[in-house]
Amino acid sequence: MSEQHDVSLAEGIGAFPPTRWARIIALRSTDAEKASLALSELCGLYWTPLYSYFRRQGRKPEEAEDLTQGLFEQLISRQNLLQADADKGRLRTFLLAAAKNFLISHHRREIRQKRGGTAITASLDADDSESHYARVCAFDDLTPEKLFDRQWATVTLESVRQMLAREYGNRGREGQFSVLERYLSWNDSDTSYAEAAPEAGLSEEAFRAAVVRMRKRYRFLLREKIADTVCGGDDVDAEIRHLFAAFG
Repeated sequence: MSEQHDVSLAEGIGAFPPTRWARIIALRSTDAEKASLALSELCGLYWTPLYSYFRRQGRKPEEAEDLTQGLFEQLISRQNLLQADADKGRLRTFLLAAAKNFLISHHRREIRQKRGGTAITASLDADDSESHYARVCAFDDLTPEKLFDRQWATVTLESVRQMLAREYGNRGREGQFSVLERYLSWNDSDTSYAEAAPEAGLSEEAFRAAVVRMRKRYRFLLREKIADTVCGGDDVDAEIRHLFAAFG
């Protein structure tokens, strides 16, 4: 997505239930196994950002994969994430700090010896993560930390787009969404609404309204995604601002 994102995404849209991270941590005293499984699913969002962080630290692809896998296994198996206090930080910053410490204290041989423990269900496999990393290598000025943030932002936005696409698909509107999503980035397509509307089977007025609804739903889904990893509404706004700043 372009660097010129619409920061109005950070505007409030309703109240939030307790975040998923907070709910998972609350489970630790009653059902640690369920909490670990839920954390494993949630951490899949951070696989590629952490992989990219390790790659930018000079690690080879296979070593970065081992480091990422090993970090998640350690965090889950040792219940570090369950012991963390969600009120004292964001999951993004917690994981980045954990990655720094993990890189300092572990060697590749130690990581390989610990492979085969708790399985992490990642949203992207190692090849996809390397492909993501390769696409940003041109940004030579990015520090490992900035690269982590940019990859986190990219993966988050794409995961929300996929969620939105599935919603349209479940209503049998895949074709309509393929046209509408050209206008999702707030930098409208070169094609005018009048030209695109017939492709979606809509009048120009109906198409314009459909774009507004799509963007509103995208904003809502993005906030829900971010809310899973922070403490409350104010933190959501700040985290969304940080997300778009990662492209700056």
